[in-house]
Amino acid sequence: VSAAATFLTENGLVGGILLVGLFIAAILVILQGLQYGTQENVSSLNQIIGMGGVTSATVLIGAFFLYPASLIHNLILFSTLGILVGTLASGKSDASYDIQLTQSTTKTIAVSLVIIFLMVISIALLYFEGERYAAAITFEQGLRTWNNERKYSDATQIMTRSLQLDRREDSYGRSLAQLYLDHITSLIQQPIANQATLQSLQSDFQITVGNAVQVVQELTQRNPQDPFNWATRGNIYENLIPLVQGADIPAVEAYKKAEELDPKNPAHPLSLGRTHLVIAETIARTLQPRVQQLSAQQIQDANSTIQKELNMAVEELTRAANLKPDLAAIHLLLAQTYDRRGEVDKSIQATENLKTLTPQDVGIRFQLGFLYYKINDLAKSQVEFEEAVRLNENYSNARYFLGLIFDRAGNKPAAIDQFERVGALNPDNQEVKQILANLKTGKAALAGIVPPAEEPAKRKATPVPDSGGVESPVRGR
Repeated sequence: VSAAATFLTENGLVGGILLVGLFIAAILVILQGLQYGTQENVSSLNQIIGMGGVTSATVLIGAFFLYPASLIHNLILFSTLGILVGTLASGKSDASYDIQLTQSTTKTIAVSLVIIFLMVISIALLYFEGERYAAAITFEQGLRTWNNERKYSDATQIMTRSLQLDRREDSYGRSLAQLYLDHITSLIQQPIANQATLQSLQSDFQITVGNAVQVVQELTQRNPQDPFNWATRGNIYENLIPLVQGADIPAVEAYKKAEELDPKNPAHPLSLGRTHLVIAETIARTLQPRVQQLSAQQIQDANSTIQKELNMAVEELTRAANLKPDLAAIHLLLAQTYDRRGEVDKSIQATENLKTLTPQDVGIRFQLGFLYYKINDLAKSQVEFEEAVRLNENYSNARYFLGLIFDRAGNKPAAIDQFERVGALNPDNQEVKQILANLKTGKAALAGIVPPAEEPAKRKATPVPDSGGVESPVRGR
């Protein structure tokens, strides 16, 4: 995002007016510089400085509208404009003025006060800009500490210091909130060896969640007109939905506020749709182990809520797709949401759209093949699985389903070939060993496996390795 695109949001209307005035003055100076550089009575050195200043100022102003601005960029821009103005002034015959201060005490005092005032202002600006520069350096140090060394404690201390030095820079707070979120994820994934470890992790989790929430709340309170602050706040709460009861409401509210401030950005309805999907999946996950303890009415109410959340997810994702039809993430979530609602045909259509946008994505090919397999369209399913193994010949789960398709078509040799390849990649998988034994004795591939186990297409998750931690029939791609 260019500096000009975010300047009004970050600096307000007065800052925007001053910026326009600055650039109008800069354009006038550049035009004067062009005339100055062609005058015959100007020395060669001044001509070189003048034309160099014109070129540099033009490039730097153009960069302001094309790229994010840094402190160094702004320093060079204003220094260049200052040098250019000074060079133009030095070439004018009437550039020098004599002011007699000794003849009037009042004039002397007034000029002295103005000079003192300007000195104080200059020192104050130097102090504040110095703090901003120090904050930028500190922030970069914190990022390096986390990205390169993964030292969470040191990184949070350094990035917190950068935020204290310059609270006007919202990106520091957003990055710090993301750092807290990364740490929450790492805490969840840590093994629990004993009760003491559990208590330590719980304490660390509560502290980190509190810090993350505090940072995003301060961000939105300090600069409530920045949609990215609200989006960051929504992201923090969204990731807490499966972990903290009641996190769904502030997540939805934050994303809606971001969308209100930035209605043309498809990222906000995309995030809202994803949040509603997470809410539905969280309810379904907590409902399943408690089915025997709940009444029929309670189960019906829970399922009704799940469908309501899925419907809202589809509504938000459809609006995101209308804003940006070529954004692959939208179609991926739409396909997943339609599949959760049991609308496989619509899920297939969304995945076909996604395949058009990302034809080389092996995961999308697998997902589409799996969906066709679920509705028993084996010909189309075979095409997608074959394309998946062409893109990645070690994609075990695609070969797993290809083997099942060949078996159902009566092509035992081709089925055996696929499962032998799967077995070579997964030598400890007992299900694959039994399938191979069945095929080599002329039996159906899943004989003695289904039942008692569910059909692969009816299991709780497709056999994709990154299916959210749910165990799949085959390990790895």
